[in-house]
Formats: sequence, C-alpha cells, structure tokens
Amino acid sequence: MKRSLLFLLVCLPSWASWSYYYPLSYSAASCGSSTSSSFPALAYFSASAMKDAGHGGDVQYSSGADILFFSDSALTSQVPSELDYYDNVNGIGYFWVQITCNSSTAAPYYMAVGNASPPSRMTDPWDSNYGLVLHGGNGSTLSLTDSTTNGNNGTNVSASAASGKIAGGFEGLIATNTAGSDNPASMGTFELWCSPASGDLGAAAALLTNMNSAGGGSWYAPGAALAVRYGSYYIYVDNASLHGGDSSGGTVATGWHHVVGTWNASNFVLYVDGVAYTQSNVWGAAAAGTTALSATAYSDGSYNFQGPVDEIRVSSVVRGANWIKAEYNNQNAPGNIGSPGFWTFGPKTALAIARRRMIVVQ
Repeated sequence: MKRSLLFLLVCLPSWASWSYYYPLSYSAASCGSSTSSSFPALAYFSASAMKDAGHGGDVQYSSGADILFFSDSALTSQVPSELDYYDNVNGIGYFWVQITCNSSTAAPYYMAVGNASPPSRMTDPWDSNYGLVLHGGNGSTLSLTDSTTNGNNGTNVSASAASGKIAGGFEGLIATNTAGSDNPASMGTFELWCSPASGDLGAAAALLTNMNSAGGGSWYAPGAALAVRYGSYYIYVDNASLHGGDSSGGTVATGWHHVVGTWNASNFVLYVDGVAYTQSNVWGAAAAGTTALSATAYSDGSYNFQGPVDEIRVSSVVRGANWIKAEYNNQNAPGNIGSPGFWTFGPKTALAIARRRMIVVQ
C-alpha cells in the first residue's frame, strides 16, 4: 500500500521580514587617494516613502528603529549606525553609518526599511580615536550629548539652538570636557561646521579655546571671525579671508564651512572645506612643539564668533587629508533619494517573495 505525503514548504530568506531596501553607492573618488576604514558617513533622506506608516510611509516605527544599514543585500551583516534625527511626519532622516570609504573599489551598502520586529541597532559608528562628537540638536531643541561612548557631554553656558549644516546646531557659548585619554594633549584633530555672518573683519575671535590636558574648555559661537589656537600658535579666519602670515589667504564667504585643525606635535594644518593650509603660511610658526591647547579664555563679548556652529568633533589622532576631504565631500552634499550626492540611492528594492513548493513522497 502506497502512502502519499504532501509537504508544503515555505522558503523564507533571513531578511523576509523587511519590506525593502535601497542600495547605497558612492564614488571612490569621493574618498580621496587613500582608503579610510571605520569612517562615519552621513546618510540623509527626505522622501514621502520614508514617513512612518501612520503618515502614509513604509517605516513601521515612528522612532525610525526599523531603518538600519547593512553591508550585504541579504541584510544579514548590519553595520554600526547612529540615528541623529528622524522626522516621521515628513520622512526626513540623518544617520551616521560606519563604512569603509574605499578609494579604489567602492563597495555598496544597503538601507533596510520597514520591519515590525527589527533587530537591535548596532550602535556607535565612531572609532575609538574620537574623544567627543556633538551634533547640536535638531534646530529647535539644543542637544550637547556626546555621541561617543566617552560621555564627554557639553555644558550649556549661554547657547541656544540654531539651524545647522546637518539637522541642527547652536549659537552661543558652551563648555566641553575631554579630560584624560580623550584629550589630544600631544596631537589631535579638531573640527566643526560654522557659518560666519557679516561683521567686523578685524575682530580676533575665538571659536575653539581653553582645551588643555587637564580637560575642560570653551567653544564660542556669536564678533566676526574664527580663530583656532594651539598654545601661541594662531590661525585666523574671518568672514572674508583665511589669513596666513601677514597677508590674506583663500577667500571664506558667508555660509557654512567645514573647518578642521590638526596638530602632530610639530606642525599645525588648517583645512577649510577640504583644502589644507599648513604652518608655513599661518601666524605663530614659532609655537611648533607646543603640546597642549591654550588655556586662554575669551570673554563672551566682542571676542567671539558670529554665527551658528554644528558638528563639533575632537580626535586624539591626526586625521589624514583624505579622511578630512571625504568628510567634507560627504557632509557637504550627502545625496538624497532621487538626487545623487556622496551617496547615490539605487531603486527601492522589494524583498524576495517566499516560494512555495509541493513535494509528494510516496
């Protein structure tokens, strides 16, 4: 006697609970001439599809918990990310994603969207060399929480929330703390975005001062100029020009600029929008060998920077020129769904439908 057994097999991929994904690609040229590993890249979108389900979109959680990033199209290898800001009503998001910014072969990444039971976010896209990362908030609410695991939160002295280059920034005075191993006493990198307003171009204003090996410090935002000071080593940027020596350097217009200073215990290099200006054409060359930032504080009067500030970061290593250029390329024009920039979003890709097979065993 033969018996027939009917089996209904449902083949489900491991990512079947995701609604879809967007492939994310970037140009290797955006990374410069060398590869930067563990690079925190900004991923931005503003699209109706990225609203939450309650507002007609595909995201299942109003918090954006089901927007995650992966290094494979099977959505099995999640990469670290930080949700900086997500507007579930309008479908706007800013995420920091840890990638390898490959200067020769750009590997794709994938933004997965829509999952009623998403895995936990793999957090902390900031490598261990970051001592401090402050995003500034969302433009209406000020946030001075350190995004690294160091907990070096800023303290509000006289600052208020302001529009930022990326989501929100601040304007005013805050105090920061990168004590101990988080403070780059002998070498390091200091960076931020700032938007200088018009004003007295002769003011010697301080944006970054009083960061010393004992920890503590002050960042100034609203004068008319920007100075990065390391001991007596002084670099001066005002609303019109980058000053080197006794003469003016490159033009700095009003609007947002990426400003980075690196110190390798011998030379200070200032980068403005990814372009480097070295010790040979800045004031204070005699200060080579200084090993700690100046503890000089400036009053919150005429000696301060006029305009908002965003994305303050301190690293205990010297970030290379290609890393800094990639930061500028990525953050200045990250791209959007349907509008390429650093990232090009591929087509919205639905996940494979489970296949059903009937097997008859006799």
